[in-house]
Amino acid sequence: MTARFRSIEPAIALGLLLFLLWSVWAGFVLPLFDYIAEAEGNIDRSRTMIEHYRSAEDSEVSLRNRLVLVRAVIPAEELLGGATAAQIDADLQARIQGLISESGAQPIDTKTLPHATEGAFTRYGIEMELRATTLQLVTILHRVEAEKPALFVDHLTVRVSESGDGLSGSNAESLLNVQLRLAGFTKLPQLKSTGG
Repeated sequence: MTARFRSIEPAIALGLLLFLLWSVWAGFVLPLFDYIAEAEGNIDRSRTMIEHYRSAEDSEVSLRNRLVLVRAVIPAEELLGGATAAQIDADLQARIQGLISESGAQPIDTKTLPHATEGAFTRYGIEMELRATTLQLVTILHRVEAEKPALFVDHLTVRVSESGDGLSGSNAESLLNVQLRLAGFTKLPQLKSTGG
């Protein structure tokens, strides 16, 4: 029986060795492969993100450069004119009220907004509330778009009138309650250097 046992010993030792190798493989090597694959995936995702950020950075630089060019070449006829801020405000308000009255809309309230500096420009704004038909509102917006100096629509809210007197004209078209905020710009005055 000892001879038979001795002939089985190498098979048992080989089996134990294979089991030990398989345990090492399953316990250490396979998780290491998984870790490496996961790390490679993270590296690929990081590279993709870096490329995206570089692209966004290039895009931002390009947009900043374009904005500088646009600001530098804005024609004078696109900017509001006037000797004082009060005169610019009054001219802007008169222009807007003219647009409203030409369209046939009914102004309700108009107020001048505080001035704000934006880059090399000063922003002048006006906020108004009016009642208009759809056609009147479209006429006003088309005129604003075509105006020189340029005007920009900052905010527009349109609601159908809920009151019983909201019908106008022979077609009995509903009147709209419109809140509209417009802005125009002037260049900031250039600082003169003092000679010494």
